[in-house]
Amino acid sequence: MNTIQKKDKIAVILAAGFGMRMVPINTMYTKGLLEVNGEPLIERLICQLHNADVKEIYIVVAS
Repeated sequence: MNTIQKKDKIAVILAAGFGMRMVPINTMYTKGLLEVNGEPLIERLICQLHNADVKEIYIVVAS
């Protein structure tokens, strides 16, 4: 008999680029820090992941 183990949810956010196709809108910050309705995109995404009960979040950035 198989038993199903509940695993924690994990997310990986790829936030390594400036988004060069967004140049007319954004030239100073990475696209994750771009604000929409006064909220940075990365913050909005992290809040959505928390609401979806994601336990671990990894953010990949450029060095």
